Amino acid sequence: MNKQCLKAEGIFIGYEAQNLLENADICVQKGEFVCLCGRNGSGKSTLLKTLAGIEKSTLKAGKIFLSNSEETDIFLLKSKMRARKISYLEQNEVSAWNQKVFDFILNGRFAWSEFCYTQEDFDIVENVAKILNIKNLLSKDIFSISGGEFQKVRIARSLAQNTDFLLLDEPSSSLDALYENELLQRLSALAKEHGKGILVSIHNINKAARFSEKIALVLEKKIITDCVKNIFTEKNLESAFGKGLKIFTHPIFNCPQAD
Repeated sequence: MNKQCLKAEGIFIGYEAQNLLENADICVQKGEFVCLCGRNGSGKSTLLKTLAGIEKSTLKAGKIFLSNSEETDIFLLKSKMRARKISYLEQNEVSAWNQKVFDFILNGRFAWSEFCYTQEDFDIVENVAKILNIKNLLSKDIFSISGGEFQKVRIARSLAQNTDFLLLDEPSSSLDALYENELLQRLSALAKEHGKGILVSIHNINKAARFSEKIALVLEKKIITDCVKNIFTEKNLESAFGKGLKIFTHPIFNCPQAD
């Protein structure tokens, strides 16, 4: 049996007269950790919003669906049901009101709640806080924590949603280098150990090469998805970012890098 996947086929996405992607395909299977890379303005954030079903107006043609034994158009799912399948972390966010970190993360359980939150919901919050090493923040107010800490809390909320697929737009922004590495390692482990399909937009293609199994590279309004070694060619990187990048092998981690 094929693994369940979140898939887009022949999609044209953009705003008004501008197409960011044309006749593009992408597929993320459960159990995969895929990094989405490309130059600024290439459409990565718009792609993630569209895949999550947040921005239907940006999809001009093509289809986006969940696939297993049959195909389910994500836009035909009711919002609460879609939120049980796909969680989405936008690039930037400002909390509208002050609240405890615990309650902020608990909001990720809304899609699963009926009338009120349960002990299971509370336990899930505690568990994701432990996974991300932020249990010390749970009793603090959102407005009292740093930008980097708030980013960790936002990621925890996405994990608490407990979906099959996670779409995270630059989740490592605002994080220090050590925690960025730790986060990417944890996301990779979550994909493998818990069967999550995780697609992460990341600015640093070298970090993508170090921590991901596959890279989805946006170039010339298309998306190519392959293993790191096959993505890291001079032709691909030149098409995506322009001339000047040289490829070498990291002396410690034995993975392709570009500089």
